[in-house]
Amino acid sequence: MKNLAAKGLTLLSTLATSSALAAPRPQVLQAGKDATALEDLGERGSGTGFCVDAKGLFVTNRHVVAGLSPGGKVKLVLHAAEDAQRVVEAQVLASTRQKVTATGATLAP
Repeated sequence: MKNLAAKGLTLLSTLATSSALAAPRPQVLQAGKDATALEDLGERGSGTGFCVDAKGLFVTNRHVVAGLSPGGKVKLVLHAAEDAQRVVEAQVLASTRQKVTATGATLAP
């Protein structure tokens, strides 16, 4: 999980520079993919989350978890469609009137 968060934060800091926006490098693209999870809500649909903390904190758009209270369950699919794919259970930690909300998962290293 530390690796996912580090890649996500590296991606954010890299994209903040104009040179990264002009010509994304393959490692920047891979870091973004590594830090992104599919959020599977079953019959309710799906969305994406982005790992921002090594402890398992993911952020997502509020509409993805609309109707779920804090503690509501979400499945995170890490490394989707890759050999390393795995599914972990997460829960909604907070939702605000802002567009971004948080889900959290406790992941084994």
